[in-house]
Order: sequence, then structure tokens, then C-alpha cells
Amino acid sequence: MPTYVVLVNWTEQGIKTYKDAPKRLQASREAFQKVGAKIKDAWFTMGPHDLVVVIDAPNDDVFNRLMIDVGSKGYIRTLSLKAWTPEEFGKVVGG
Repeated sequence: MPTYVVLVNWTEQGIKTYKDAPKRLQASREAFQKVGAKIKDAWFTMGPHDLVVVIDAPNDDVFNRLMIDVGSKGYIRTLSLKAWTPEEFGKVVGG
């Protein structure tokens, strides 16, 4: 299953309701499971991003729909990175 790293920043609406962020993250975990995706790890961070999330999803289309749905709620903006393990990357570059 493909893995994605998502760098998250709160919007103005998101920062105003920051105390609800853990509940929103849990709701996302549950919604993702319904479509066969999984939030593997999530960290609230200090620095240029407010949250870093690692997600497994069945494919790019499912992941993209999830990110559009989460973003449409207005609390966050995301920057997504598709990730490969060293073994997966070896297969990609090894032919």
C-alpha cells in the first residue's frame, strides 16, 4: 500500500479551534479506515508546520479524495509527499 507524508498547517479557522485538533484527527482516522486507508502516525509539531502525518492509502486516487475532503472542512492546508521505503526505492531504480 502506498505511503504518504503530509505536512499540515492550520488555517485561520483551524488555529482558532486548535483545542479540537485531537478530536478532528481521531475523526479523520475513523473516516480513513472506512475507505481502506490508515493514519499510521501523527505528530503535532513546532516549526514551519503544525502537524506531520504518515498515511497509508490503497492508491493515489483514494489518498487524493481524502485530502480534498479533509481540506474542504477549512481547518488545514496540506502539502503531500508520496514516500517509498528503501526496499521499494531499490526496486524503482533497479529496474
